[in-house]
Amino acid sequence: MTEYTVENIVVSAKIAESLDLLQVKDTFPDAVYNPEDVPAVILKKTLPEKAVVMLCADGTCVCTGLTVQQDAETLIWSTVKLLQAAEVPVNDQAVTLVESIVISTHLSTPINLKKTYKKLNYKTMEYDPKQFPGLIVQGENDRIVFLVLKTGKVVCTGPNTETVSPALEQFTNELVSLTIK
Repeated sequence: MTEYTVENIVVSAKIAESLDLLQVKDTFPDAVYNPEDVPAVILKKTLPEKAVVMLCADGTCVCTGLTVQQDAETLIWSTVKLLQAAEVPVNDQAVTLVESIVISTHLSTPINLKKTYKKLNYKTMEYDPKQFPGLIVQGENDRIVFLVLKTGKVVCTGPNTETVSPALEQFTNELVSLTIK
């Protein structure tokens, strides 16, 4: 089993049919709302980790920057409670959904990216060291993407742990079996 580190998790919940973003902005003194840049109220939080909560006009609450799903859900629900206390109509029974997760592992050997690019057999791969210092590989599942760095670090992003963990396992096994040096 490939050991990995969760780098980021994005969790969302539909907490209202709609949100009045000006009212939401007034609820949180530290909130940022620049609708010309981002059509959402942004709350930056520092827990054990830095996190961002975005509240959108369509009633969606999105939390990113944390590495534990439960922490992201807790942050969403604490935000809902603060909105309720400010009499902003929200649904405290909304279901949370993991939108995406980023995990990484480190192989015990450096990787020759040029040789790896030539040996791997994936329909969508990109390697242009002038543009990006890594190999980008789209997995068998279109929602899985791998970044391979010459140091041996492999990053995988996808919709949830149940998808990315086995995908990373399979992909790293393939890299190791190519005995890339």
